[in-house]
Amino acid sequence: MKKNIFDISLLSKDEKIKFYINKNFFKLFIYNKEDFLNPKINLILKKKNKNNLIILKFYFKGIITLFCDITNNKFIFKIKKKKKLNIMFGKKKIEEENNYLILPFYYKKINISKYIYESIILMLPFKKIDPKIKKKYIKNINK
Repeated sequence: MKKNIFDISLLSKDEKIKFYINKNFFKLFIYNKEDFLNPKINLILKKKNKNNLIILKFYFKGIITLFCDITNNKFIFKIKKKKKLNIMFGKKKIEEENNYLILPFYYKKINISKYIYESIILMLPFKKIDPKIKKKYIKNINK
């Protein structure tokens, strides 16, 4: 069985892992293919172990092609964002809340693909408007 590259060991020491996120990554999830095209995102994950806490720092940088809600033309949307996830251990799994995730003591690894997917989706604007259209619109308002 092929090792999933998004499985992160909770037992290993501090580490830095680089990922390249493209359209193949999104095929792992159910998403509307018309929402965006051709994602090219570099992700650096820094993992730091402290006693009963594991800190995951995600550094996203890249581009995604979006469709403008007004003109339906394609435009490039730049992504540059930092996210943090703190992992603690307890008796039972408690989903992420305020950047904290509590896992049972017996967990030895965690798959971070869902967290990466949700982070990227939440970085996309609710209203997808081409910056050229925005500038033109703002100019017309200020006249």
